[in-house]
Amino acid sequence: MKRIISSVLVLGVCLTPLTVPVMVQPSWAQSQNSQSQEVERLIQQARQQGEQGKHKQAIETLQQVLALARQLKGGS
Repeated sequence: MKRIISSVLVLGVCLTPLTVPVMVQPSWAQSQNSQSQEVERLIQQARQQGEQGKHKQAIETLQQVLALARQLKGGS
């Protein structure tokens, strides 16, 4: 169980820097800004789920984050 928690936390920490460049670049379209806000919201949600012991849900949420981050990266 500790291994799962560690994996969730590491993934969350690794994905957090992906949201910063999106916020810094004002030239991005509105849809990308809303996607970056969704990424941030989902990261926070995953952290809360992990803290509440809902590890499977946290992993699923972080998988959504990863998919959105890939979309954002591909759209730049």
